[in-house]
Amino acid sequence: MNKIFVAVAQLLISLKLIRGYKLYEEAVLNHMAHTQRDLEKYIAELKLEFQEKVDEVAVQETRITNALKQRDDAEKRCNEVDHRGQDLAKQLEEKEAEVKLAASEVLVLKEERAEATALSKQLKEALDRWTS
Repeated sequence: MNKIFVAVAQLLISLKLIRGYKLYEEAVLNHMAHTQRDLEKYIAELKLEFQEKVDEVAVQETRITNALKQRDDAEKRCNEVDHRGQDLAKQLEEKEAEVKLAASEVLVLKEERAEATALSKQLKEALDRWTS
């Protein structure tokens, strides 16, 4: 009987240990399930953040592309303005040369008019002498 009593006691102890182990195992599994859910939530949040960052990068790339295009357009307009300025400077130089030429022609004409006036006075004096 002692042997049966000892065997029953050992069986009860084993059952308690198995039961405790199962409870422990269930608690560990529950903890692991909670941890997995938490990790899945965290992964979903990270995916969302990652997608937001990808979208931000795409927006920044678009802004950079637009800024570069605007810079290139502005540079092109500046070059066009520079060319127009150079053309206008050449035209101005040509007009200045024409004005200088015209001014010198005016001086020549003034000198010739002065000579013509002097000759006409001489001619009038000669006519006056001849007619008198």
